[in-house]
Amino acid sequence: MTTRRSVLRSLGLVSVGLLAGCSAIDSDPKPGSLLVVNNDGVDHTLRLDITRSSDESATRQETVRIGAGEWGLRNKLLTDPGSYEITVTVGESDETAATTVEVTPSGNGKRLGGENLEVYIDRDGTLRATARTYD
Repeated sequence: MTTRRSVLRSLGLVSVGLLAGCSAIDSDPKPGSLLVVNNDGVDHTLRLDITRSSDESATRQETVRIGAGEWGLRNKLLTDPGSYEITVTVGESDETAATTVEVTPSGNGKRLGGENLEVYIDRDGTLRATARTYD
């Protein structure tokens, strides 16, 4: 099984990018967190449109800035259990990627389980978004 650490190590990423509005920089993604990896040679600003399936009329927007060749982790992007449709847009372009992230109650209900959101910007500027579960 591939771990996040082995993926980042294989990409040769050694610097930690700071994400706007970060509440914590950590080395391990938690359920409901956001991991952004920018393999492109330029800085990017991402817009996240987040819609919880139980309230499709309310879409929340987040803005994230990530430096060239950097990665960053923001825990607590999603803080309540639910199914979230997330669309990521690069800057003012039409480049978008979308995925669904499932966050579940875990244990005694005080912690979250489920997935986190991972966003990758490839060397050619291509955008990918995926939901991933870590043990």
